[in-house]
Amino acid sequence: MVTGVREAMTAENDGKTARKRGRGPVVLLAILVILLVAWCAYWFVAYRMAESFIPSAEAAEARGSAPAVACADRALGGFPLQLTIRCKGGSAATADGMRATMGPFAATAPLYAPGRVVAGLSGPLQFDASGFTLNASWTRADVTADAGLIGTVGAVANFDALFVDATTDGVPLFSAQAAAWGTEVRPAEVADALRVVLTARDFILTLDGAPYPNLSGTASLTLLGAGQRLDRDPVAIFIDWLAAGGTIRIEHASLASGTVHADVSGDLVLELDGTLSGSIAVLYSGEEDLPLLVAAIFPWAGNQADVVAEAIVAVSRPIEMMGAPALEVHLMLDHGVLKYGLFPILTIPSMGSLAHLL
Repeated sequence: MVTGVREAMTAENDGKTARKRGRGPVVLLAILVILLVAWCAYWFVAYRMAESFIPSAEAAEARGSAPAVACADRALGGFPLQLTIRCKGGSAATADGMRATMGPFAATAPLYAPGRVVAGLSGPLQFDASGFTLNASWTRADVTADAGLIGTVGAVANFDALFVDATTDGVPLFSAQAAAWGTEVRPAEVADALRVVLTARDFILTLDGAPYPNLSGTASLTLLGAGQRLDRDPVAIFIDWLAAGGTIRIEHASLASGTVHADVSGDLVLELDGTLSGSIAVLYSGEEDLPLLVAAIFPWAGNQADVVAEAIVAVSRPIEMMGAPALEVHLMLDHGVLKYGLFPILTIPSMGSLAHLL
């Protein structure tokens, strides 16, 4: 009798186990369906947000106002893993009259990495603001932007074969070209500041039709008081930084022209009269080509580059840099006048009064 009861209980348990095993695939399938529906909804929400943020050119024209961004022949897609936006032409404008137009571009936002947008840009680019016009072209460009809950928190742009020219009221101001140019902007480790990293290879500046020596290098700068949010008008960021004192901390700059190589660090202040003040430390080697570096950095003093280089060498002291003989000099800037102690070396022109911006 006991044996019969045990057999009955065993049969009942086996039946329950079989039913549980039968429900397992059903539950798993239901979870997968729910996840798939949620992912589709997530992609659709992202699609709608992109559609409203980057209107088509036709929609912007019908709205009758200057949009932040507008896209010609817009195409959105990328389902299911990413969101892609392609435009045959783009434009951006602000209420105070600044406007930029650009050639075709394509942007991709991987939905499995929220907040990151990668874009490939085709030139040319034109920027207009109050009589100032800037034109730029390149052979290849890519931009990466990272966003958080409070807005954009970082951006990186890299260009190959970049060419830029600028005019003021139709009068040529300058032109520049570089085999490669890179810019990165992110919040700095210190509070209320932005970190800017610039890199250039074979950069040549042209003023008044005269090209100046080739310059390559990288610089890491901190703009103290500029705030840490990037999702603002660039002019507003500049004004906030200027109002906070206009301090540029050169964490490290490595520059080269010909055989001369220089490492620069120090703090500079952009004064309201449009000049620079502060102090810098310069370590350099290859002093025989120092006039090239002077002419590349201070093109307006190109015809005096030899005299300026001789003055800098005369007040430098010998050191070692990376195990090789080098020179070091500490220089002061006083409202645009570069000095060694009380001895003036050259004058950096003012960019004009900035007081009206505050």
